[in-house]
Amino acid sequence: MKAVKIKVKTTKNHDMEFLKMLTEVNKNKALSILEKLKKKLTEYKILLIDFIKIFEDYKKIYLQIKLTGEKLITMIDDFIHTDFEINDKYKNIIEIFKNQLFLEINTTKKTLDNISCIIDSEDFLLTSWKPISPISFCAKMIMENYINNDDVKKIISSLKLTLNITTDIEQIICEPLIDKEEMLKSIKYILDVITSKIGRCDEAVNILLNSTSIFSDNYEKYYKEFIISDNSQVFLTSFMSDIIHDTKIKKKLHSKLTIRSQLRKIITLLRDKIKESGLLNENVSDAIDALITELSNV
Repeated sequence: MKAVKIKVKTTKNHDMEFLKMLTEVNKNKALSILEKLKKKLTEYKILLIDFIKIFEDYKKIYLQIKLTGEKLITMIDDFIHTDFEINDKYKNIIEIFKNQLFLEINTTKKTLDNISCIIDSEDFLLTSWKPISPISFCAKMIMENYINNDDVKKIISSLKLTLNITTDIEQIICEPLIDKEEMLKSIKYILDVITSKIGRCDEAVNILLNSTSIFSDNYEKYYKEFIISDNSQVFLTSFMSDIIHDTKIKKKLHSKLTIRSQLRKIITLLRDKIKESGLLNENVSDAIDALITELSNV
């Protein structure tokens, strides 16, 4: 069994430490998530093996399906048999899993979501075909009756199970490892740091610091965005976006140009602080530009 020690990176910029995701995490929670993930991946592996077998008699497409499926099965085995050592400080323990598997599984889940409205119909493979990752096969062959009806039924049944399992895997991966209240403390801290450097922004500062209920209510959504995007800044950018779109706050922003101006200053300084920390990439910059645009459109 391989042993992978999850190390913690440090940052010289204490002000933006939260953006490096070094918040304390519940170690037992992390281990619990790993065990659930490995169990669900084992179910997924069995499903993939059965799916491949459906095509054994179809020589034109069997090899492609077999090679693609076995590659994923190997990746799943590697993850299942990895022994993770979890440090006291937080480092995304799903990182290795994400690098190997998450894109494939998330793509499969999204594709099946898109066709789930007709997945109960045997005709969906003929009328609404989209390539399904990681196991793909030729719709044209199905349309030409290359695959018999009994096997089409098996394929549909397998894809239903795949949708269920990939949905479960996504939910497990996106279970927050960081306590909501601990993360909220980090959010308040970084907002204090930013706003303390700006004078005469009291109204905007009060709106931000008095909107913690918005953060709490949407924490699971922010965490999921973080896992999928691998961008820790979404905790701040998505939080501020939800503040701007809150009905009551939106009325204040609409009626008071000064508050909008103050928020724009805060967002601009946020960009500067992220840049100083070395974490400003294209996605983060686009998210901040979007915030400024949203403010202008209020």
